Amino acid sequence: MDPESAVSGAKARLTRAKASWDRFAVSRTGRTAIRLARVTFLVAILTYLAWTLTDVGWREVVRHLPTSPFFYLLFFASYLLLPVAEVIMYRLSWSFDGVRAFPAFLKKKVYNREVVGYSGEVYFFSWARREVNEPEVRLLETIRDNNILSSISSTAVVIVLLAVFLIAGEVRLADLVGEGWGWYAGFAGLAVAALVPVALRFRRFLFSMPAGIASRVFALQGARLLVGQVLQILQWEVVMPEVDLGVWFTFAALSILLTRIPFLPNQGLVFMGAGLELSQSFDISTAALAGMLLVTNVLDKGVNFAAFAMVSVLERRSMPAGERSHLAIGTESAPSGAASPSDD
Repeated sequence: MDPESAVSGAKARLTRAKASWDRFAVSRTGRTAIRLARVTFLVAILTYLAWTLTDVGWREVVRHLPTSPFFYLLFFASYLLLPVAEVIMYRLSWSFDGVRAFPAFLKKKVYNREVVGYSGEVYFFSWARREVNEPEVRLLETIRDNNILSSISSTAVVIVLLAVFLIAGEVRLADLVGEGWGWYAGFAGLAVAALVPVALRFRRFLFSMPAGIASRVFALQGARLLVGQVLQILQWEVVMPEVDLGVWFTFAALSILLTRIPFLPNQGLVFMGAGLELSQSFDISTAALAGMLLVTNVLDKGVNFAAFAMVSVLERRSMPAGERSHLAIGTESAPSGAASPSDD
């Protein structure tokens, strides 16, 4: 079978699978099942966090809440970094007013953070169809390509952070994943080596962005991730200056890895749970870490809620009455072929 036929067959199977999922997702049973799964996951995370914080001691956690104003300034700088960077990146492919479009990028971030992965891309595609003068296929391809580049960039940043961490000698990788980590690393390397030629062979079917734009988007994605991690590490360092930098490298790599997991809701709470568990391996103050991450999550939820409400009101005021129903995310079809959401 020639490559074009193979790709066409794969696309047809994906289209049928997506159509089946869409029918299930909009059905009463599907909506109930999805809602139940989200609630169950959230309850499980909250139960684990409540148990952990109770074990640490709520008084200790409250006593270690961050008081430095720099912590909060760094939080807001980190929060705005992604939408600002995405405005710049998408303007390389589309023509639109970056200032007027900024609220849409904020709402895209909120959907990906608070609802479920890909929901931000669904909303963003809906917005782009109204505001960007490009064919729908072109819009879908650009969203897909930006997410692919985001995934590649985030993976590269994780590798760099882990490499720096290991070279610094703060802890051995075997301490984290066991003595057999070398075999796992070897198998992972072989898998990547096998996938590279396949990706190169089918790159024209999987990726359509011009090389010049792609290289700039890739550089911007990498710079955005590195700056974001520096801001996050500085935020942690302000609260817990006694912790070694290598420990924060590990936490930063973990936070990036969690953003690459598709359909993972409440990433901040998941990171908090994983971070509290990881703190025991590094012998750092669990109470101080819990207080810091708790404030970060509360701030994140609060700002997300305020941003979502503000943008929704602005959208409703600026749209004709007949088009307001399209603001509901469930009325739009998801962009096909997208990689994972580019939120951090």
